[in-house]
Parts: sequence; structure tokens; C-alpha cells
Amino acid sequence: MPQPHRSPRKYLSGYHPPELVLIDGGEHELLPIRVAPFPDEWATSWLRRLAWRYDIAPNKFFDQLGYRRKIYTVQAITTRLKTNVHGLADHLMLSELERAYLAAQPPLAQATRYYASEYGLIAGPTRSARFCPLCLAADPAYWRASWSQPLMLCCPEHHVALVNTCPGCHQILMTDRAWATAPIPLWQCTERLPGRPGSGKHRPRCDHDLRTAATIPVDDQTVEAQRYLLHLADTSDPGIHTVAGFRATRAQCFSAFVEILTDALPSGTDVLDPTTKPEEVLPALPVAAEILHAPNPHRAATIAHDNGILAPYGDTSPIFSKTQIRNRCHSPILVAIQLTDWADHLSKPDQLQFRTGHLVPRYPANITKNLSIERVLPELSLHDLQEIPYSSIPQALWPEALPPELRYLADTEFHHHAMSMCLAKVGSTRTWGEITAGLELPHSLSTSMNAFWRTLENNNHWPLLRSTLDHLATQLLDQPPPIDYSRRRRLAHTITDASTPADLVAFAQEHAAASHPADGAVLRDFFRLDEPAVWHPARMCRQQALPCSHNDEGGSWWHEDADS
Repeated sequence: MPQPHRSPRKYLSGYHPPELVLIDGGEHELLPIRVAPFPDEWATSWLRRLAWRYDIAPNKFFDQLGYRRKIYTVQAITTRLKTNVHGLADHLMLSELERAYLAAQPPLAQATRYYASEYGLIAGPTRSARFCPLCLAADPAYWRASWSQPLMLCCPEHHVALVNTCPGCHQILMTDRAWATAPIPLWQCTERLPGRPGSGKHRPRCDHDLRTAATIPVDDQTVEAQRYLLHLADTSDPGIHTVAGFRATRAQCFSAFVEILTDALPSGTDVLDPTTKPEEVLPALPVAAEILHAPNPHRAATIAHDNGILAPYGDTSPIFSKTQIRNRCHSPILVAIQLTDWADHLSKPDQLQFRTGHLVPRYPANITKNLSIERVLPELSLHDLQEIPYSSIPQALWPEALPPELRYLADTEFHHHAMSMCLAKVGSTRTWGEITAGLELPHSLSTSMNAFWRTLENNNHWPLLRSTLDHLATQLLDQPPPIDYSRRRRLAHTITDASTPADLVAFAQEHAAASHPADGAVLRDFFRLDEPAVWHPARMCRQQALPCSHNDEGGSWWHEDADS
């Protein structure tokens, strides 16, 4: 193994590095020479350039202003520049714009932190940085702020992979505090050489020339994918993008991109870990960009299949395991891609549960971890992911809510009930037993759904019924019916149990106020049982002059007849 290059700077015994001495007659609060930061320059890089210009240790600038604690971390520097503690920014002759620019986090850092917080991951403060040897060899040479981010994998200017370790000492860069104890050129490694633990001996710096590090070229497609990721990280423009046929926010696209990278890496490799070698992640960059640029979800799923990622039994966008769905958060874009691609392979209850009849399939809200509006696509809302309450579902679905091709299902009482059970299953994880109990139907119906599926398959009407139920579920969530079917069923059972006509009259008077409209309109009869044979929604609308929403065939979809 080649020995690291030793520093040529050797100090004699008793010799101390020079300190900053202000000249009498000048401005004691300001430095005599101003060093301006470059665009996209890392705050640590600028401070090191300033120290090299004055030939003093970076910490000496803080000592002159009375700082008692030594400053070694990037976070400490940016915090003091941002708040201008002890007049640090004024002392270093920084303008307001330059101070804010150096103290601000790069867009990639902000997007990464937001992604990590939303998905319950760890993305701590920046303590290390990668580098491009060709950028450090250029004039002017400085460290870019984006190099400190783990998702910055290649240099878009020179088309090479970034390097995250020193070629001399093979350590992660800028993790040791030695960089702040002496003026060191930007192209030299500041890490202390490894020593024997507990030896107590002073360890010299590596000082290897980072410009001599070997570079790995990357193709144009990978560079464009890196630029696309940087574009998605720019959250200053909260626009809507179309990815894989779905509309999504910029933050949702960024999260989907990172989730694809995570799924493409070997198990145990963390894409947010700065110690991960960039060359391990770079092959997944163009794949992620190609998936998001796909014209439709089926094409996006095909690209994922060809590259062996986004498996339906994996952690990124699982389908077949509710436990995996609950274990972590998931990108709504990748979930919609997977569910659209696997819709025809899922069982019919799962198709209802994941709402594959909708343009945007999704997980139900009650099995999604930490659901928030940030993880709902623009076509949807949190309200769209909720279960339809039993109070909006009758025991038997009304025929006018169905297209003409499906109205033959209303000829039998069992099919009436089965369709209402399917409606309760849309976007819900309820079991058939729970649904029959919620609708107060015979429990035996929960084991009879296979006969209903066979009827639909024989007539090839399942896709039509699935889309009809999904459309009806959306309407019921947007505009609940005026009748509380759950309360109506409870009252009906109570009336049935009444022993005398006097009890029935007393019960009706007790609950009359609850069903009396505030404007004095005609009382509604909430005491009738759900009997499909006497439902005439259009007649109820005419008699009570209530607003009625109609389907494409002209039939009403939520009013129930209230006549005796």
C-alpha cells in the first residue's frame, strides 16, 4: 500500500503560526482585504480560501472576535454567518446577499431533508463532502455546496463521478477538525493520518493532492439524470409535473426519484449515507429518470421490471402484504404505477380496496403510515382516501345508480345486497364479515361473494361494475346522501321491537326533531327498512323538491323513496 504524502510544512520547536494583526489607523472591525465567495461555494471552502489568503488558521478569524469555543463544523459556521453573531459577517466584509447565500442550504439539501422527514429516515447535518478532481484543478478552484449532499453523484460540468475519499489516506473528507487549525490549500487533504489507538502521539495531516485522484467518466444520459434530480430539488417553483402519466408536485417527483434509487441499491446500502461510493448509485440514475419520463404507468412498470426493481412484494411499493405497506411511507407515484400495472392480476376485493377502477389507484388511508396531503397526488385529496361511511350506504344498491348493462343484477335480492357490499369495500380494508355487520345483513352473505363474481365473469361485466362503483364512491364522499342509512336501520329495528301502538307513537315523536329540517320542510320518514322494491329516487326528489344528482342515464343516485 503506498504511503500517504507527508506535509512539507514543518514547524520548529516553540514556533507558532502567525496570527491576524490589524494595522493602526484602519477599521479595526473589518479585514483589510476582502475575499468574495463564488457562486454555489461551500461556506467551509470560502473560509479556507480566506484563511489561505491571510496565511492564518481559519479559527483565528473567530478568535479575533472573542469567540471562546473553537469552530470546526459547517453547521456552526453557517449558523454564525446567518445570525451574524459578534458581527462576524461584517468583520469578514460580506454583503447581506453573500452572507445569506453562504448560510443558506443548497436546494438539494432542503429537498433531501424534506424527503427524509416525510419518510422517517435519517439525514443529519452535513459533516463531509465529495469532490470533483477536475474542478479542484481548474481556475478558480473551490468546493461546490452541492458536493456536501449525498445525492450529488457526478459533476455535470466534467462528466465524471465525484470522489468521496482521499486517494492517499482513503478517508472521508472534511470530517476531522484539522482543516480549521492551519491554512491549507483547497486541493490538499486535511484529514489526520490513521494512528494506533491509544498511542497518544500527534498524528500529522495527510496533505495529499486531491487533484491527482483517478476519475470515473459517466455518459451523457447519467449526467442528464443528475441534472433532472437537481431540477426536481428546486422547490422554489411549486409547479405540477406529469410523470409516468400522473400529475404530481415537484416534491413528490423528487421523493419518487430517491425511492427508485433506494430500491435499486443492494440491501443495506443507504443512498443518503455520504460514505456510499457514488459509482454504486450512478447506474440507477438514468433508470429512475426513464421511469419518471415514461408516457404512461404501464411503460414505467415495464422499465422497472426490465431493471429488476419495484417488485410488488418489495418495500418501496408493495401490493401483496399489508404489513409492508404499514411498515414505512410510500411514494404515491410509484404506488399508482404498480397498482395500475398489476390491476388485472389482483383479486376482485383487492381491486376494490386499492381502487384500481380510478385513474389514480392508491392505498386506503387506514393502512398508510403517517398519511398527509404531501403524499396525495393533485388529482386526489385526503378526503378521497377515506372509507365510505356505513351511513351513506343502503343495504341494497338502487338500480338507477347502475348503467343499463348492469341493471339485470337488480332482479335478485342477493345481487342487490352484493353490490352494496362491494360499494362498502371500495377504498377500504373491511372484511366481508365486517361489511355485513355494518350494513346489518345476514352474515351468510359474507361467504357467498364467489357466486357474485362468477355471474360477472360469465357476462364479462366486472370492469364496468368496478368503474361504476368507484365513480359512485367518489360521489358519495364528495356529497353524502341526506339520509343517514345507519341511523335509519337502527331506528327501524327499534320500531320493530315496539310492543304497542302507543310505544310506536312515542318513539316517532322522540325522534321527530332529529329529522325535521330547519326551514320547516316536510318531515322525512327515516323509519322505513331498506326495501329495494319500493325505492323510487326520482319520485322522492319530485315530492320533496330536494336537489338531486343524476348519473349519465338520468337516474338519481342518492335519494331514497320516503313514501309509506
